[in-house]
Amino acid sequence: MEIQTSGKPIDSLLEKVLCMNILSSDYFKELYALKTYHEVIDEVYNQVDHVEPWMTGNCRGPSSAFCLLYKFFTMKLTVKQMHGLLKHPDSPYIRAVGFLYLRYLADPKTLWNWCEPYIKDDEEFSPGSNGKMTTMGVYVRDLLLVLLRHSLSPHPCASYPSDHGQLGEDEAANKAIRLDRGVDTTRGRGHGSAAAISKGRIVSLLRSTGPAPRLDP
Repeated sequence: MEIQTSGKPIDSLLEKVLCMNILSSDYFKELYALKTYHEVIDEVYNQVDHVEPWMTGNCRGPSSAFCLLYKFFTMKLTVKQMHGLLKHPDSPYIRAVGFLYLRYLADPKTLWNWCEPYIKDDEEFSPGSNGKMTTMGVYVRDLLLVLLRHSLSPHPCASYPSDHGQLGEDEAANKAIRLDRGVDTTRGRGHGSAAAISKGRIVSLLRSTGPAPRLDP
């Protein structure tokens, strides 16, 4: 059974410039040779060392992680295959790509059920290219919080949670909570924590999630 999706075309899931760069990249074209789910997993294992959308350093192309994520988009993963990604024992980057797949392609109404079991996951890894460590639970929580901030704000957030924990969990949650209450986020610090955003509120807000946040190169 395929994962329940938002129904959006895959070429509209990512920011337009990023999508165009992925489709035109030599690396993505090389991925045409990969025909099976397990072959793509092996490629993630061998090639991915961060899950930012763009390459670092002097090369300014799309990252291998996002090229492989797009490859998975074209494969229309099943529920069983997604569980295989999220629970994969060999690399946290395989798991992270799975969560990114859900974040961009899954029906928003299903996201909490997918993510809830991993909110406190303590596997450590570095999502960004700077080597800063975090846990998979924080990474998953950040993905949800970015969606919340994006869906609640009249000026959608342009951030991507690659430097996880940079804002701090409480600050990120407070921003979402203040937006939820219609409070100007530039005033005051507010109170609360990630746990203060209830399951029901997350689900109801994700139902109305708009396009993905812009991913600036």
